[in-house]
Amino acid sequence: MKSWSLVMIFVMAALFMAAFQALAYAMPLNSSENTHHKAVGTHMAEGSRVVAPKGFRAFCTRFVGQCDGAGERQVVPLTADRLAELKSVQHGVNQRVSYKSDFEIYGISEYWTFPVNSGDCEDYALEKRQRLISMGWPRSSLLFAAGQLQNGEYHLVLIAVTDQGDIVLDSNREELRHWQDMPIRWIMRQSARSERVWRTIKTRRSIHAATAPNALSVAGR
Repeated sequence: MKSWSLVMIFVMAALFMAAFQALAYAMPLNSSENTHHKAVGTHMAEGSRVVAPKGFRAFCTRFVGQCDGAGERQVVPLTADRLAELKSVQHGVNQRVSYKSDFEIYGISEYWTFPVNSGDCEDYALEKRQRLISMGWPRSSLLFAAGQLQNGEYHLVLIAVTDQGDIVLDSNREELRHWQDMPIRWIMRQSARSERVWRTIKTRRSIHAATAPNALSVAGR
């Protein structure tokens, strides 16, 4: 009986730890609970090389210096100050920029650029990346990632690579979340080693990049 009791104790302890870790993963990084407990996420695993979104390729032609970074991925320690910077940029850009599709603004399906007053998902991400770089964030720690939303639209976000996991700055929500907690079927991400290179994302919820139309025309909110 004693040995059976010990087994049950170990089983219950394992279940408790699993439940605690799941709660930590799901907890928004903006949550007040995180002042006492760090929510630790994971890093995206890159797969094979794919064709970059067509709007990104055109953007790199117009803004050459924005796409010429290369080197090893830099993982930023998520100190209280760095987390505050992420929150400030996330809130500031989402509040300042009003959503309008590229077709509404430029009359074409996809046009990546820095937003003046309005833009769509990739424009939000470009602005957030620019602001964080000006705060001293390494370029190789700020990567674009694309996926498919639950409504079928293709969507792009900015990823901040930290020692607490890859954190998503999304135009569709105010709070920061780890990438694995987002309701997105991930397709591809900008490579940390070369800004012009994009690769698939290895995850159970990812979809093959070849199924995305037109080398992933990202035009969603």
